[in-house]
Amino acid sequence: MGRHGKSATKHDRVQSWWILSATILLSGCTNLNTSRTDYDLQEVFYLSTRQAEESALPENSYNGERGKPQAGVAMVAIDPRDSFSRYAHAQPNRVFKQTGLINSRTIQQVRPLQEEAFMGGVDAYFSESDDPQDILIFIHGYRKDFENNLTKAAHLRHELAFPGPVIVFSWPSRNTVAGYMADRENIEWATPYLTQLIQGIAQRFPTRKIHLVAHSLGNLALFEAVIDLHESQYFGDSWPIGELVFLAPDYDREIFLDTTALKLAKVPSRKSLYVSSDDIPLMASAQVFHYPRLGDSRMGPPVVEGIETIDVSDAVNVTAGHGYYEASRETIEDLHWLINRGIGAADRTTLESAETENGQAYWRLRPIRSAEN
Repeated sequence: MGRHGKSATKHDRVQSWWILSATILLSGCTNLNTSRTDYDLQEVFYLSTRQAEESALPENSYNGERGKPQAGVAMVAIDPRDSFSRYAHAQPNRVFKQTGLINSRTIQQVRPLQEEAFMGGVDAYFSESDDPQDILIFIHGYRKDFENNLTKAAHLRHELAFPGPVIVFSWPSRNTVAGYMADRENIEWATPYLTQLIQGIAQRFPTRKIHLVAHSLGNLALFEAVIDLHESQYFGDSWPIGELVFLAPDYDREIFLDTTALKLAKVPSRKSLYVSSDDIPLMASAQVFHYPRLGDSRMGPPVVEGIETIDVSDAVNVTAGHGYYEASRETIEDLHWLINRGIGAADRTTLESAETENGQAYWRLRPIRSAEN
């Protein structure tokens, strides 16, 4: 197994990780220093299938229970000093005209919108710019609250310097370790709403490409929605989806290789699968289900025809082992070239070619010191 042996001892630490996760409370909304003027403000759109709540705090607008679909837009304050990518910088906002902090919360504003106003906000990105722009939809993973959904999507837009509108599909997560199985049920329940979101965006903006990026458990919804749209021939010959990006999928590896990948291979979009041998949460998930997860490469990278597999293990440490799309400069910059520039794995200098023991080709993410600018 070569270098994958370095992760063998990590399996012994899974139980400790699981216990630690249950006892550490995730940090709440950051208190910002309102005397500073250098925060970057990034708006993101959302479609929430969470239950709405009456709250004075914008980040608590939706909870972890199932609710009626509600679209909207939010403004997120980002500290540029926390950026990883060399390409990171604030992108123009088209709905909110906010130019500075209005409170000390990370989530500055949340504004629910009816469908026409939501589509009009997205359209503003195209009507107010002469540059060609695409749309990015982000599907979050397990144990994430509404605030986290917004901040992750805003940071992704900021780190990638993605100029177009970013939409987060905010499905109802309990945001607790004990809620893992409920989260799996909830994302399956919410998947038809993701399908409807893609359909609605594609119908309203037929000349724009829609990039879909999913993390962890969010890939379950992405796989199902995309396969359903393709097999139903809903779009006919006008397939609207550009890049499909599968980040650290919490998905049964064997089911994917035997069944799901064969269906995805027929989808006329580039498909990029990111995996790691340092992903402790996926090791924990494998203990729960007794079978390895797709995003865990300790058994070797999962390789299938028609999908570009990228193993990030050489460039990512345990600290960024599951959320490397947001905590690893190497990964973020590789995603920049893929999503913003549309460059395939063979032509990205952030990667190097490799082969499995069976001679299957895949890609390794280079550590930053080895990557070309």
